[in-house]
Amino acid sequence: MKKIALLKTKTQRRTKQQAYNSVKLLSSFVFLFFYVTIIFSQENKSYHLGNEKAFTQTFWNKKSDQVTLNVSKDLSYKGLITKKEGNLDTYSIIGSINNDDTSTFHITKQKNIISGHIILYKEKIAYRYYSDDINTVLIQEIDIHKVLCVDFEKINSKEVAINNASARAPILSSLPGSAYTVYLDFDGEVVSDTWWVNGGTINAQPTGYSDAKITEIWRIMAEDFRPFDINITTDRATFENTPINQRMMCIFTPTTDAAPGSGGVAYLNSFSNTSIDNPCWVYNNGTRSAGETGSHEVGHTLGLSHDGVPGNQYYAGHSDWSPIMGWSASKPIGQWSKGEYDNAITQEDDMAIISGNRNGFGYKEDDHADVISEATPIQLSADNTINPALHEALISTKEDIDIFSFITSGGEVNFNFDVDPYYPNLNIQARIISGTGEELAISNTTNNLGASINTTLAGGTYFIEIDGVGEGNVSNGYSDYASVGFYEISGSYTPGNNNQPPIANFEASIDCDQVSFSNTSINTVTSFSWDFGDGTTSVEQNPTHMYTQNGVYTVSLTATNTVGEDTNTKENLITINIASLPENINQSICSGDTTTVTASGSTGYIWYDSADSNTAIATGVTLDISNITEDQTFYVAGTTEPITSAITGIQDIPSNSGDIHQGGFNLVFDVDQPIILKKAKVVAQGSGNRTLQLIDATGTILETKTINIPDGENIININMNIPAGSDLEIGFLEEANLFRSNQGINYPYIVENIINIKRSSATTAPEGFYYYLYNWEISTLGGCKTTERAVVEINISDAPASPTMNVNAETNEISVVENYSSYQWYFDNQVIENATSSSYIAEETGTYNLEVFNNIGCSTFSENIEIQSLSTVDLESPENQITLYPNPTREILNIDGISNLEDKYSLKIVNSLGQTIMNRSDIPDTLNTSSLPEGLYFLLINNKLVDRFIKTVN
Repeated sequence: MKKIALLKTKTQRRTKQQAYNSVKLLSSFVFLFFYVTIIFSQENKSYHLGNEKAFTQTFWNKKSDQVTLNVSKDLSYKGLITKKEGNLDTYSIIGSINNDDTSTFHITKQKNIISGHIILYKEKIAYRYYSDDINTVLIQEIDIHKVLCVDFEKINSKEVAINNASARAPILSSLPGSAYTVYLDFDGEVVSDTWWVNGGTINAQPTGYSDAKITEIWRIMAEDFRPFDINITTDRATFENTPINQRMMCIFTPTTDAAPGSGGVAYLNSFSNTSIDNPCWVYNNGTRSAGETGSHEVGHTLGLSHDGVPGNQYYAGHSDWSPIMGWSASKPIGQWSKGEYDNAITQEDDMAIISGNRNGFGYKEDDHADVISEATPIQLSADNTINPALHEALISTKEDIDIFSFITSGGEVNFNFDVDPYYPNLNIQARIISGTGEELAISNTTNNLGASINTTLAGGTYFIEIDGVGEGNVSNGYSDYASVGFYEISGSYTPGNNNQPPIANFEASIDCDQVSFSNTSINTVTSFSWDFGDGTTSVEQNPTHMYTQNGVYTVSLTATNTVGEDTNTKENLITINIASLPENINQSICSGDTTTVTASGSTGYIWYDSADSNTAIATGVTLDISNITEDQTFYVAGTTEPITSAITGIQDIPSNSGDIHQGGFNLVFDVDQPIILKKAKVVAQGSGNRTLQLIDATGTILETKTINIPDGENIININMNIPAGSDLEIGFLEEANLFRSNQGINYPYIVENIINIKRSSATTAPEGFYYYLYNWEISTLGGCKTTERAVVEINISDAPASPTMNVNAETNEISVVENYSSYQWYFDNQVIENATSSSYIAEETGTYNLEVFNNIGCSTFSENIEIQSLSTVDLESPENQITLYPNPTREILNIDGISNLEDKYSLKIVNSLGQTIMNRSDIPDTLNTSSLPEGLYFLLINNKLVDRFIKTVN
């Protein structure tokens, strides 16, 4: 149990000016701090320690407290268990290594998850215990700075000691009533059973600081954490009444047992620990250095890493600026950072991490609106001055803007905007603007980061806009990222009459063809008159209007009250781009065939299987349809923008990059605009149905879909609509038995302005796993879409009846009895080129067949026709004594022997495709072939083949 040691000592009091001089002297020193660090590869190999049950048994069933801590195949450390609590299901183990109080190990099990560390403080080496998603326990060497704040600068203060030190710190609280607490302990503490000194006892001595010094240190930290919903306090009772995972004790002491030689120390992410109350420590004893160190170490407990540069974990800043998670005690301004300065080794978003879900608290509620219509009125005293105590406020984020209003009868107006008088982080910019947002005056920045405005105004209603700004650029100054904190307003002006005519103003929000108008007029408007620029009007206060034609529209609002009226016209305010409805499609296909339907008439296209479905089945110009045996209707909507298709996620799946997994985990991703997840690649163990689930950041299920997945590697159709949002999750439920990767992962997987797959939902090492869905095929939804949908009729056509075939044995002609739309002949299952008529003259023995088509293109084959021998010529018959010459011929073909024929003979010339070229009842001696194309031709008399000839051009 933690004990309280209220040890009383006395120190000499010193003045605030002396403290200031000391800090000034300290800031004049040139700070240069080098350290040696281990350079880690992007992904250190993890060493398997067995399954969770076997791992637990090695610690829990031992009779001796001596343990061997394996960290690789060839390396282990001798450990001694100093504390063990719990049971096989939930436990905490703490111990020492090599009998060194600064080298320690700790292991916990909660909710079947193993976590912990080995820390070799002097060697600056650390290892991480963790269990994966199949309950295997692993250990991995990591950068010690990701676990513990080490080698933080130790500053020996030259501040003059104070005789009357405080026996008990004054009760100070920055946010009474908050559910989250950071307790600043100055009066000594007995700390036992934590991760410090192997679970042993630290008898931390009191600081001996005066009330004034304690108050100054508290002020530094209170201002640093002012944007957040957390109480920085010296009240022990508040700490004791706060749950363990919502509080942190920050101990200020000269007792450096936890990290000898350091200026302070803390475990990363210890604030949210639910099993053990690990305090953080501050050893630097100068007023400024103690306060900045306190914020630094508490920042670590909230999950922040160091702000450094190559060769130095603790960047001391530049000009007047420095980062709190570097070294911020020697510059006038110390702010949270996201690594915007030159050569930063980390770009983590400090403020987002502090306010994130892990710690449980966020930002304070916004105290003043950022729109004119909800401005906070300035309160004047009887002497026309502004009481600053009634106008205290907070800029909490870079996006936060505060708006105040005032009414003057005209004349000189004077405003002062003062930041925290002690240790400000906020750099103020103030503007006076009109009711329509026009800038009338802007502040002059003063040396203490505050601002002022002195100007002359006509009588009327005006607004003050307060914003946090940066200075210079990130190389020689700082951005507005963490220009946040306390400010107050003072000044004077001559008040005006509250009965003012209206100042008309409004805003518009465009959603495709529908526009929502918001009235932002001021001065008690009693009636409204809108003109939407398309011939329609409204008298509603906040109307919604639907435009029916594309174009650019000018909108005006006339606001009226009992004093007067005002009209505000905004030229070319609204641009409407309505999607065009695609053309209807009526297409016939053959039963069971595959076809592609092509849309036209719009910019982009979204396809649906019903008229009112909200789930798209495809996007883009074409829709692929397969294996349809009945008539079916689809629908297609038009969009204002082209559809963008992309591939994301891990593309290939190396078999050695992971294992088959039971399911239950997800990929976490952000979507910038609505998309459809069309397809993905998976590897399944066994075929069957699996359940895919999409959830939002709050855990709400957005869609669930059952997908039948075959065994092995497959591309699966998903067609899931995904809305824009952050921290969405998608994955298969339990018993999925699908492949997931635990190697070769390189988050994030980004398609610019569309999607960012950023991690997995694994509790430990979320960036070390990739779950189930590979090679995502996605597409955007093309902006605005038509409210109506074009109809796509797919009509099924049956195949034509099987053809009836005739074979003329004398002429070797094969023909079909019925008429069809088109034909294709085959010989020995090979296409005969250009043989597309209803008959064909066989030239070789073998198997012939015919494919016949209807007008849709559906086809049927004839039975095979076997030509075993070609017809022979009867040499005795007169027609077989006919000779053709010249052969080949270019023009005139002579027919010799024609006089031997009897009457009533007919002559026919047929080409090689079986097409009749000439048919005559008389038989001439010569034929003019000049009109015939080149090729082989057959001469038939009385339908008997007489001879062949070749037509040539040259």
